[in-house]
Amino acid sequence: MAILESLCCGIPVVGTKWAIGKELRDYDFTKVIETADCATILNHIKNVYEKYNTFSTRTEIHKTIVAKFGREQYEQRVLELVKTRM
Repeated sequence: MAILESLCCGIPVVGTKWAIGKELRDYDFTKVIETADCATILNHIKNVYEKYNTFSTRTEIHKTIVAKFGREQYEQRVLELVKTRM
């Protein structure tokens, strides 16, 4: 949830495969890391920050995430799951 909350606020994220779900990994404003090396992590953060500066505003990140993972989409997915289990 923290990843989605950050993205909904327009903040790019860097995290592990465990933290960043498959649905979020292909966006330019997310980066999955698989290392504990501080220099590599800092480099990834720098790259995400540079890509973040290519987005027009935080609003663009917010709109992108809400369009795919907003409340309405969540409700629709839950209802679909409930229907398939009935």
